[in-house]
Amino acid sequence: GNKAHAENGKGENSHADQANATRRKIASIRSFEGKKDQVEYDIYKWKAEDMHKIAENEFKNKNFEKASQFYFSILKNYPKYAKLDDDFYFKAGVSAFETGDHHEWALINFEYLMAQYPTSKHYRSAKLWTSLTYFKMGDKKKFFTTVEEFRKKYRNSPEWKILSAYYEQIEDKTH
Repeated sequence: GNKAHAENGKGENSHADQANATRRKIASIRSFEGKKDQVEYDIYKWKAEDMHKIAENEFKNKNFEKASQFYFSILKNYPKYAKLDDDFYFKAGVSAFETGDHHEWALINFEYLMAQYPTSKHYRSAKLWTSLTYFKMGDKKKFFTTVEEFRKKYRNSPEWKILSAYYEQIEDKTH
């Protein structure tokens, strides 16, 4: 009865809060962090659909810098774009991670995906990539926290195999 309704209301708010917090994070990031701007949105005024096609194509061709810039531009310029779904955030996160530079973008996308799409088929992968992003950033504490969580919950997953290899790599260096 009522309790479920109250819970629901709370859920709605936290989703909206999460969305707004994510938009604020995106808005606050300096464009392309010193990389050549490959989108030039101010000149071309791309439609979201066109940018999305380019992003997907560059992602497929493993041009991750360009892909991540286009995904990022969509989030920045079209925060209400209809095709922002778990798949979008996952690819945006992976391409940002793969550039080797845009760690902050990667985290924004993966964390948003996990918060908004807890049942997504990408959920475990997003958690894995988040963990690897912390590893790359040298944030050992957050990396180990995720590793622990994985070990408890997802011991038999393919993601755990990948993660534990990184973990052993660090263990070897620290002992």
